[in-house]
Amino acid sequence: MQRNKKIKANERYFSIIYSFMALPAFLLASLYKNKLVIPTEGKSAVLSAAIQPPQVPTAEIRWYLGENKKQVTIVVNQSTVAFLTDDQFTLLTSVLKACKLNMADVAIVNLANSAKNFTQLHQTLNTRFLLLFNVATSAIDLPFSIPVYQLQSYDQCQILQASSLNTMLGEETAARDEKMKLWNGLRKMFSL
Repeated sequence: MQRNKKIKANERYFSIIYSFMALPAFLLASLYKNKLVIPTEGKSAVLSAAIQPPQVPTAEIRWYLGENKKQVTIVVNQSTVAFLTDDQFTLLTSVLKACKLNMADVAIVNLANSAKNFTQLHQTLNTRFLLLFNVATSAIDLPFSIPVYQLQSYDQCQILQASSLNTMLGEETAARDEKMKLWNGLRKMFSL
């Protein structure tokens, strides 16, 4: 008897919960985009038609990662991944944290997926600080070259060219030396 009361109480509870659950119209339309069932006097008629789901406005496709709140643009050239590998991303976030920045403050652009030049980066992202990881200045159509880890100003933008993030992975002496060179350049760039 007690068990039956619990079962009935659970059934009422779940019927209330399920009554509030409903799929949005666009989702239903996408599930049944080629078939339409119309019940008619106890029978169901299936109509095949090209029913178009409602048009959802397409947002502008973001070609960069991050929110760019502090106009810091980081440019990489990774043909095998969307932006960075997990190890590179972990390293980069620790470097950003040391600079008192986070992913919301930067925009990461992968030239392999989105070929942009300096003018496009500067105008679209309002770039104030540009960090190039294993990307030559000629790859973004800058009219000059910069020695690695030397800070350069151009068109109201501080530019720092660095070695690949891959050379900074690990704890070997060479990786630590590269990280130290990057840190010294970033300290100058961000006045840390």
